Amino acid sequence: MLNILALDTKYVNHSQGCQYLQVFETYPTVRICRDLIRQYVFERPIIGLNDVEQPMWRLLGMEMFDQAMVLGFTIVRAKPGTMPAVVPWEMCRVAMSYDKNFRRNMIVYPVRMDDGAPDVPMSHVYVLDVFGFSPSIRGEINSLMRPLRYKIDMIRDQMDCAIAADRARARPPCFTETHDDTTTPNQEVTYDFYADATSVQQNSMNTYMRNQGALEQLEAQQESLRVASGSHPIGPDARENVAAHNISTAVRNAIDSITPMPIGQRVARGPECHAPDALVDRMRFIEQEIFVLLGVPRSFCMHDITVRHDAGMLHCTMTRTVHKWQDGLGDALSFVYNVLNNGPPKKRKRINVHKIANERNLELRFERMPRVSVHELTHAYHSGVVTWEAYKRQMATFCGFAPTDTTTGSDPLSKDEKVNLLGGSKIPNTEFSKDNNGSGL
Repeated sequence: MLNILALDTKYVNHSQGCQYLQVFETYPTVRICRDLIRQYVFERPIIGLNDVEQPMWRLLGMEMFDQAMVLGFTIVRAKPGTMPAVVPWEMCRVAMSYDKNFRRNMIVYPVRMDDGAPDVPMSHVYVLDVFGFSPSIRGEINSLMRPLRYKIDMIRDQMDCAIAADRARARPPCFTETHDDTTTPNQEVTYDFYADATSVQQNSMNTYMRNQGALEQLEAQQESLRVASGSHPIGPDARENVAAHNISTAVRNAIDSITPMPIGQRVARGPECHAPDALVDRMRFIEQEIFVLLGVPRSFCMHDITVRHDAGMLHCTMTRTVHKWQDGLGDALSFVYNVLNNGPPKKRKRINVHKIANERNLELRFERMPRVSVHELTHAYHSGVVTWEAYKRQMATFCGFAPTDTTTGSDPLSKDEKVNLLGGSKIPNTEFSKDNNGSGL
């Protein structure tokens, strides 16, 4: 019973969202896919807006798209009379609960003191969860960044191992070992017996004193070389001055690189470090999974793999991805647009957003990317399947024209002319047919 009550109200994991935001902003592959999808989604003007409203709502849609990729939902402040804005994830906290009908309710609380008390919900702020990536019942974020983070962490770990191996090969650690030419204890005893009978028990002290003397000799040697290099005669010619300076610098660097070794020790070579095996192939496979999860064909961005592929299916994959985001963003923008334009109805103290949106259906949508060729569009127009206005929009989208570049006026062809053109035309080829001549999109 306690576990069930604990699931009644839950905050969406804020630290998880911050981690996904960092991955989204820093990893190159994710940014490449994001820029490509966003370019296709917002390539054409939003249908339902005039020319003055287009730039502002297009910018709002881009910010909503970025936040939806990171969090799976978007948080928008929509107050009638003002331009809506996306609420940054760092400036709010989202609480989630379920009612008796198991419907999810999400409430936004402020973080800054200027936005109100932290226990009072923010006014005119809505969570638009219309993209199909709703958080879990325990508040875990289920956006596209959740599976991507594991893949990206694996790639970064492999890269860190490769860089560490390269640094170890470039600057290997210094190892010493004892060689066989060292002084034997018998020789030490014989020498010390004639020098001093009591020093037989001081072999380690004798070795230390010899090392100290060697260090003093080395220091005197370095000092004499420095004096010699500093007193090098300088000629009047500029080239001689540069040569003298280079010689002096080289001598000082060589002297500083000399390291005294204890008696009986010598430098040994340690094991060579190697990067992970098949690192390029492994990273390529993981990167391929990232492209698949984001719904972008790898060949649209990178061409390091030369293989035969089905161009039609790759285009369908990209088209489905763009259409999915266009549908979600269209619903979100329509929701916000209805709240701003309809406003609170009369004789109603509290705004019912869903009822307001249904009172006047102002739908905003994107012009979909055509999935057929020019011949198929023309065939559909001659058959009377699409209108002249729809045919113009699709052709402008297909060819990349601006809406102002298309002609104005009514349909230039009559019904009889369309029937005649249809009777003499052949069935157009598609990108899936065997005799496709490359006319598909």
